[in-house]
Amino acid sequence: INLQVPRGSIFGLLGPNGAGKTTLVKILLGILRPQKGSATIFSQPHWQQSVRTKIGYLPEHFHVARHHTAISALYFLGRLSRMKESTIAQRIPGLIDLVGLKGREKNLVRTYSKGMKQRLGLAQALLHEPELLFLDEPTDGLDPVGRHHIRTCIERLRDDGKTIFVNSHILQEVEMMCDEFAIMVSGQVVANGNIGTLLSQIEHEQPTVVRLEVAGDLERFTAPEPLQDGKLLVIDSPLDQSPRKTENNFDDEVATIDIAASVPQQHTLTLHGNDQQLLNALIDSLRSANISILNITQVRPRLEQVFMRYVQASEQQPYPAR
Repeated sequence: INLQVPRGSIFGLLGPNGAGKTTLVKILLGILRPQKGSATIFSQPHWQQSVRTKIGYLPEHFHVARHHTAISALYFLGRLSRMKESTIAQRIPGLIDLVGLKGREKNLVRTYSKGMKQRLGLAQALLHEPELLFLDEPTDGLDPVGRHHIRTCIERLRDDGKTIFVNSHILQEVEMMCDEFAIMVSGQVVANGNIGTLLSQIEHEQPTVVRLEVAGDLERFTAPEPLQDGKLLVIDSPLDQSPRKTENNFDDEVATIDIAASVPQQHTLTLHGNDQQLLNALIDSLRSANISILNITQVRPRLEQVFMRYVQASEQQPYPAR
Protein backbone atom coordinates (compact mmCIF):
# COMPACT_ATOMS: atom_id res chain seq x y z
CA ILE A 1 0.00 0.00 0.00
CA ASN A 2 1.26 3.45 -0.90
CA LEU A 3 -0.97 6.45 -0.32
CA GLN A 4 -0.93 9.97 1.06
CA VAL A 5 -3.66 11.87 2.86
CA PRO A 6 -3.67 15.68 2.40
CA ARG A 7 -3.99 17.89 5.46
CA GLY A 8 -7.33 19.57 6.04
CA SER A 9 -9.30 17.11 3.88
CA ILE A 10 -11.79 14.27 4.27
CA PHE A 11 -10.14 11.16 2.86
CA GLY A 12 -12.21 8.06 2.15
CA LEU A 13 -10.75 4.54 2.18
CA LEU A 14 -13.21 2.31 0.33
CA GLY A 15 -13.29 -1.42 -0.07
CA PRO A 16 -15.47 -4.51 0.32
CA ASN A 17 -15.62 -6.36 3.62
CA GLY A 18 -12.34 -8.18 4.21
CA ALA A 19 -10.29 -5.86 2.00
CA GLY A 20 -7.98 -4.95 4.90
CA LYS A 21 -9.27 -1.44 5.68
CA THR A 22 -9.54 -1.90 9.43
CA THR A 23 -6.18 -3.71 9.56
CA LEU A 24 -4.55 -0.75 7.81
CA VAL A 25 -6.12 1.71 10.26
CA LYS A 26 -4.96 -0.37 13.24
CA ILE A 27 -1.41 -0.40 11.85
CA LEU A 28 -1.49 3.39 11.45
CA LEU A 29 -2.76 3.71 15.03
CA GLY A 30 -0.02 1.43 16.38
CA ILE A 31 -2.50 -1.23 17.52
CA LEU A 32 -0.96 -3.73 15.09
CA ARG A 33 2.65 -3.93 13.94
CA PRO A 34 3.41 -4.24 10.24
CA GLN A 35 5.68 -7.09 9.20
CA LYS A 36 7.51 -4.72 6.90
CA GLY A 37 7.28 -1.20 5.54
CA SER A 38 6.83 2.08 7.39
CA ALA A 39 4.18 4.72 7.98
CA THR A 40 4.51 8.37 8.88
CA ILE A 41 1.90 10.71 10.33
CA PHE A 42 2.72 14.43 10.37
CA SER A 43 6.10 13.42 8.86
CA GLN A 44 6.95 11.39 11.99
CA PRO A 45 6.96 7.61 12.66
CA HIS A 46 3.37 6.61 13.37
CA TRP A 47 4.22 4.81 16.62
CA GLN A 48 5.65 7.84 18.44
CA GLN A 49 3.72 9.07 21.45
CA SER A 50 3.92 12.67 20.22
CA VAL A 51 2.02 11.55 17.11
CA ARG A 52 -0.62 9.58 18.99
CA THR A 53 -1.62 12.60 21.06
CA LYS A 54 -2.65 14.34 17.82
CA ILE A 55 -4.94 11.48 16.73
CA GLY A 56 -8.58 10.76 17.53
CA TYR A 57 -10.14 7.36 16.79
CA LEU A 58 -13.71 6.16 16.45
CA PRO A 59 -13.73 2.35 16.10
CA GLU A 60 -16.36 0.55 14.05
CA HIS A 61 -18.02 -0.81 17.21
CA PHE A 62 -17.70 1.83 19.92
CA HIS A 63 -18.49 0.48 23.39
CA VAL A 64 -18.58 2.08 26.81
CA ALA A 65 -19.87 0.65 30.07
CA ARG A 66 -23.66 0.77 30.21
CA HIS A 67 -23.81 2.41 33.62
CA HIS A 68 -22.16 5.59 32.29
CA THR A 69 -23.89 8.69 31.08
CA ALA A 70 -22.40 10.64 28.18
CA ILE A 71 -20.80 13.06 30.64
CA SER A 72 -19.33 10.41 32.96
CA ALA A 73 -18.09 8.40 29.96
CA LEU A 74 -16.24 11.41 28.59
CA TYR A 75 -14.69 12.10 32.00
CA PHE A 76 -13.60 8.46 32.27
CA LEU A 77 -12.11 8.33 28.78
CA GLY A 78 -10.48 11.73 29.16
CA ARG A 79 -8.72 10.65 32.34
CA LEU A 80 -7.49 7.51 30.54
CA SER A 81 -5.88 9.91 28.06
CA ARG A 82 -4.25 11.75 30.97
CA MET A 83 -6.28 14.90 30.42
CA LYS A 84 -6.86 17.32 33.28
CA GLU A 85 -10.38 17.28 34.70
CA SER A 86 -10.62 21.04 34.25
CA THR A 87 -9.83 20.62 30.53
CA ILE A 88 -12.38 17.80 30.20
CA ALA A 89 -15.05 19.92 31.89
CA GLN A 90 -14.30 22.79 29.54
CA ARG A 91 -14.55 20.61 26.41
CA ILE A 92 -17.64 18.54 27.20
CA PRO A 93 -20.46 21.13 26.65
CA GLY A 94 -19.27 22.07 23.16
CA LEU A 95 -18.80 18.44 22.13
CA ILE A 96 -22.22 17.40 23.43
CA ASP A 97 -23.74 20.20 21.36
CA LEU A 98 -21.63 19.36 18.27
CA VAL A 99 -22.66 15.69 18.14
CA GLY A 100 -26.32 16.35 18.92
CA LEU A 101 -26.62 14.81 22.39
CA LYS A 102 -27.74 17.98 24.16
CA GLY A 103 -30.60 17.10 26.49
CA ARG A 104 -29.58 13.43 26.62
CA GLU A 105 -26.09 13.84 28.07
CA LYS A 106 -27.25 12.75 31.56
CA ASN A 107 -29.13 9.66 30.35
CA LEU A 108 -27.56 6.25 30.82
CA VAL A 109 -25.70 4.86 27.83
CA ARG A 110 -27.79 1.67 27.99
CA THR A 111 -30.79 3.74 26.87
CA TYR A 112 -28.97 5.06 23.79
CA SER A 113 -29.70 3.99 20.24
CA LYS A 114 -26.80 2.91 18.02
CA GLY A 115 -26.78 6.34 16.40
CA MET A 116 -26.49 8.05 19.79
CA LYS A 117 -23.64 5.73 20.78
CA GLN A 118 -21.84 6.62 17.54
CA ARG A 119 -22.27 10.30 18.35
CA LEU A 120 -20.82 9.71 21.80
CA GLY A 121 -17.95 7.83 20.17
CA LEU A 122 -17.28 10.81 17.92
CA ALA A 123 -17.30 13.11 20.96
CA GLN A 124 -14.68 10.97 22.76
CA ALA A 125 -12.50 10.95 19.63
CA LEU A 126 -12.57 14.76 19.66
CA LEU A 127 -12.14 15.22 23.40
CA HIS A 128 -8.40 16.00 23.33
CA GLU A 129 -8.68 18.26 20.24
CA PRO A 130 -6.79 16.02 17.78
CA GLU A 131 -5.54 17.24 14.42
CA LEU A 132 -6.27 13.92 12.69
CA LEU A 133 -9.37 11.73 13.04
CA PHE A 134 -9.64 8.07 12.08
CA LEU A 135 -13.29 7.06 11.68
CA ASP A 136 -13.91 3.34 11.05
CA GLU A 137 -17.35 2.83 9.45
CA PRO A 138 -18.83 5.88 11.23
CA THR A 139 -22.32 5.60 9.68
CA ASP A 140 -22.70 1.82 9.42
CA GLY A 141 -26.07 0.67 10.74
CA LEU A 142 -27.45 4.17 11.29
CA ASP A 143 -30.78 5.45 10.03
CA PRO A 144 -30.86 8.35 7.51
CA VAL A 145 -31.18 10.96 10.27
CA GLY A 146 -28.18 9.53 12.14
CA ARG A 147 -26.09 9.34 8.97
CA HIS A 148 -26.93 12.92 8.09
CA HIS A 149 -25.94 14.17 11.55
CA ILE A 150 -22.61 12.31 11.56
CA ARG A 151 -21.87 13.53 8.03
CA THR A 152 -22.64 17.13 9.00
CA CYS A 153 -20.32 16.87 12.03
CA ILE A 154 -17.49 15.50 9.88
CA GLU A 155 -17.86 18.30 7.33
CA ARG A 156 -17.81 20.92 10.11
CA LEU A 157 -14.62 19.41 11.50
CA ARG A 158 -12.99 19.55 8.05
CA ASP A 159 -14.01 23.20 7.73
CA ASP A 160 -12.32 23.83 11.10
CA GLY A 161 -9.03 22.54 9.64
CA LYS A 162 -8.99 18.96 10.87
CA THR A 163 -7.97 16.01 8.70
CA ILE A 164 -10.45 13.13 8.65
CA PHE A 165 -9.63 9.60 7.48
CA VAL A 166 -12.91 7.74 6.86
CA ASN A 167 -12.87 4.00 6.39
CA SER A 168 -16.13 2.73 4.91
CA HIS A 169 -17.94 0.50 2.44
CA ILE A 170 -21.04 2.74 2.24
CA LEU A 171 -20.24 4.44 -1.06
CA GLN A 172 -23.09 6.96 -1.15
CA GLU A 173 -22.11 8.44 2.21
CA VAL A 174 -18.44 8.68 1.33
CA GLU A 175 -19.14 10.17 -2.09
CA MET A 176 -21.17 12.98 -0.52
CA MET A 177 -18.53 14.15 1.96
CA CYS A 178 -15.01 13.03 0.92
CA ASP A 179 -12.53 15.18 -1.01
CA GLU A 180 -10.28 12.28 -2.05
CA PHE A 181 -10.60 8.50 -2.14
CA ALA A 182 -8.62 5.30 -2.28
CA ILE A 183 -10.13 1.95 -3.27
CA MET A 184 -8.68 -1.08 -1.50
CA VAL A 185 -9.21 -4.68 -2.62
CA SER A 186 -7.52 -7.80 -1.19
CA GLY A 187 -5.00 -5.76 0.79
CA GLN A 188 -3.96 -3.54 -2.12
CA VAL A 189 -4.84 0.02 -3.12
CA VAL A 190 -6.05 -0.31 -6.71
CA ALA A 191 -7.05 3.34 -7.33
CA ASN A 192 -6.87 6.73 -5.64
CA GLY A 193 -7.60 10.36 -6.38
CA ASN A 194 -10.48 12.82 -6.23
CA ILE A 195 -13.92 12.02 -7.59
CA GLY A 196 -13.20 13.72 -10.92
CA THR A 197 -10.01 11.73 -11.44
CA LEU A 198 -11.67 8.41 -10.66
CA LEU A 199 -14.70 9.09 -12.84
CA SER A 200 -12.53 10.16 -15.77
CA GLN A 201 -10.92 6.72 -15.71
CA ILE A 202 -14.19 5.05 -16.79
CA GLU A 203 -15.81 7.81 -18.85
CA HIS A 204 -14.65 6.11 -22.07
CA GLU A 205 -16.56 3.00 -20.96
CA GLN A 206 -19.62 4.78 -19.55
CA PRO A 207 -19.71 8.28 -21.08
CA THR A 208 -21.80 11.10 -19.71
CA VAL A 209 -25.21 11.53 -21.34
CA VAL A 210 -27.67 14.43 -21.25
CA ARG A 211 -31.40 13.61 -21.23
CA LEU A 212 -33.98 16.17 -22.31
CA GLU A 213 -37.68 15.68 -21.64
CA VAL A 214 -39.64 17.67 -24.23
CA ALA A 215 -43.27 18.21 -25.25
CA GLY A 216 -44.48 19.05 -28.74
CA ASP A 217 -44.66 17.91 -32.34
CA LEU A 218 -41.25 16.53 -33.28
CA GLU A 219 -42.22 16.37 -36.95
CA ARG A 220 -41.39 20.07 -37.08
CA PHE A 221 -38.00 19.49 -35.44
CA THR A 222 -34.78 19.19 -37.42
CA ALA A 223 -31.72 18.06 -35.46
CA PRO A 224 -28.51 20.08 -35.85
CA GLU A 225 -26.33 18.67 -38.63
CA PRO A 226 -23.70 16.98 -36.34
CA LEU A 227 -26.56 15.06 -34.65
CA GLN A 228 -28.39 13.87 -37.76
CA ASP A 229 -26.53 10.56 -38.06
CA GLY A 230 -28.47 9.16 -35.08
CA LYS A 231 -25.37 8.06 -33.16
CA LEU A 232 -25.10 10.93 -30.69
CA LEU A 233 -28.79 11.80 -30.44
CA VAL A 234 -31.45 9.17 -29.64
CA ILE A 235 -35.14 10.06 -29.60
CA ASP A 236 -37.21 7.68 -27.49
CA SER A 237 -40.80 6.70 -28.15
CA PRO A 238 -43.40 9.12 -26.76
CA LEU A 239 -44.75 8.50 -23.30
CA ASP A 240 -48.03 6.59 -23.00
CA GLN A 241 -50.79 9.12 -23.61
CA SER A 242 -53.61 6.83 -24.60
CA PRO A 243 -57.14 7.73 -23.46
CA ARG A 244 -57.70 6.97 -19.79
CA LYS A 245 -60.88 6.01 -17.93
CA THR A 246 -61.84 7.56 -14.62
CA GLU A 247 -64.54 6.53 -12.15
CA ASN A 248 -67.50 8.86 -11.75
CA ASN A 249 -68.50 8.99 -8.08
CA PHE A 250 -72.04 10.23 -8.79
CA ASP A 251 -73.41 7.39 -10.94
CA ASP A 252 -72.39 4.08 -12.42
CA GLU A 253 -71.16 5.49 -15.72
CA VAL A 254 -67.49 5.51 -16.64
CA ALA A 255 -66.26 8.64 -18.41
CA THR A 256 -63.47 8.43 -20.98
CA ILE A 257 -61.17 11.44 -21.15
CA ASP A 258 -58.91 11.82 -24.18
CA ILE A 259 -55.88 13.56 -22.71
CA ALA A 260 -53.93 13.18 -25.96
CA ALA A 261 -56.14 15.80 -27.54
CA SER A 262 -55.20 18.46 -25.00
CA VAL A 263 -51.67 17.50 -23.92
CA PRO A 264 -48.71 17.68 -26.36
CA GLN A 265 -46.84 14.46 -26.95
CA GLN A 266 -43.84 14.05 -24.66
CA HIS A 267 -40.52 12.56 -25.76
CA THR A 268 -37.13 11.88 -24.24
CA LEU A 269 -34.04 12.93 -26.18
CA THR A 270 -30.70 11.43 -25.15
CA LEU A 271 -27.54 13.25 -26.16
CA HIS A 272 -24.47 11.03 -25.77
CA GLY A 273 -21.38 12.89 -24.59
CA ASN A 274 -20.99 16.16 -22.76
CA ASP A 275 -20.36 18.61 -25.59
CA GLN A 276 -21.78 21.97 -24.49
CA GLN A 277 -21.82 23.39 -28.04
CA LEU A 278 -23.88 20.46 -29.32
CA LEU A 279 -26.25 20.78 -26.37
CA ASN A 280 -26.70 24.51 -27.05
CA ALA A 281 -27.40 23.81 -30.75
CA LEU A 282 -29.92 21.11 -29.83
CA ILE A 283 -31.76 23.43 -27.44
CA ASP A 284 -31.85 26.20 -30.07
CA SER A 285 -33.33 23.77 -32.65
CA LEU A 286 -36.01 22.60 -30.20
CA ARG A 287 -37.03 26.14 -29.32
CA SER A 288 -37.12 27.13 -33.01
CA ALA A 289 -39.60 24.28 -33.59
CA ASN A 290 -41.75 25.59 -30.73
CA ILE A 291 -41.07 22.47 -28.65
CA SER A 292 -41.16 22.91 -24.87
CA ILE A 293 -38.20 21.66 -22.82
CA LEU A 294 -39.58 20.20 -19.60
CA ASN A 295 -36.38 18.94 -17.99
CA ILE A 296 -32.65 18.56 -18.66
CA THR A 297 -30.66 15.97 -16.71
CA GLN A 298 -26.96 15.17 -16.89
CA VAL A 299 -26.25 11.51 -16.15
CA ARG A 300 -22.63 10.81 -15.23
CA PRO A 301 -20.92 7.68 -13.96
CA ARG A 302 -21.04 7.43 -10.16
CA LEU A 303 -18.44 6.36 -7.63
CA GLU A 304 -20.27 3.04 -7.25
CA GLN A 305 -19.55 2.22 -10.90
CA VAL A 306 -15.86 3.05 -10.45
CA PHE A 307 -15.75 0.95 -7.30
CA MET A 308 -17.40 -2.08 -8.91
CA ARG A 309 -15.12 -1.89 -11.92
CA TYR A 310 -11.97 -2.10 -9.78
CA VAL A 311 -13.38 -4.71 -7.40
CA GLN A 312 -14.49 -6.99 -10.23
CA ALA A 313 -11.20 -6.55 -12.09
CA SER A 314 -9.22 -7.39 -8.93
CA GLU A 315 -11.34 -10.45 -8.19
CA GLN A 316 -10.33 -11.88 -11.57
CA GLN A 317 -6.63 -11.54 -10.71
CA PRO A 318 -4.80 -14.17 -8.61
CA TYR A 319 -3.80 -13.20 -5.09
CA PRO A 320 -0.22 -11.90 -4.87
CA ALA A 321 2.39 -14.38 -3.70
CA ARG A 322 3.47 -14.05 -0.09
